[in-house]
Amino acid sequence: SLSMSQRRTIFARFIRKQFTLEVTSARGSPAPSGVNTYLQGDIVSPSVNSPIIVGGIMYECTGWTLSGNEPGSGTNTAFTIVMTNNAALTWIWRTNALLTAYSSAGGSVSGSESGWYPVGSSISLEAAPDSNWRFVQWSGDVPPASMASNHLVVTMSQGRMITAVFTN
Repeated sequence: SLSMSQRRTIFARFIRKQFTLEVTSARGSPAPSGVNTYLQGDIVSPSVNSPIIVGGIMYECTGWTLSGNEPGSGTNTAFTIVMTNNAALTWIWRTNALLTAYSSAGGSVSGSESGWYPVGSSISLEAAPDSNWRFVQWSGDVPPASMASNHLVVTMSQGRMITAVFTN
């Protein structure tokens, strides 16, 4: 309480609260990264680069989770938040492997199409010889026990370049 028996000048000084945003990402170059301090009400726009391709492997950001603030989750690689609390952001990644399927002269390959598949998924290919040709084997990134069958099922544990070989 302040007694006003005479004229006085009073100043009030307000300081905005500070909050931290801790960013975690197994891949990519998130912005911001690590632990960052912001003032209450600051607008922050986190983002991460995706996809990241290294040889036959693609790391794809499938979204994020945010604890301590809103929104709580999303599926994009950039969004905006207003700092109202301490928060922790985690970027979520999926690993994909590249399938490249070919056929030599004298036949064709059907089934799973060349492209990216989640690591751990199974793909299925069928080698079909043209008239007066026969299937010999699969070559490339194929398990040895599966090379002779014209129907091939493999797990995408890595990038795979596979060719169906035919002879006449």
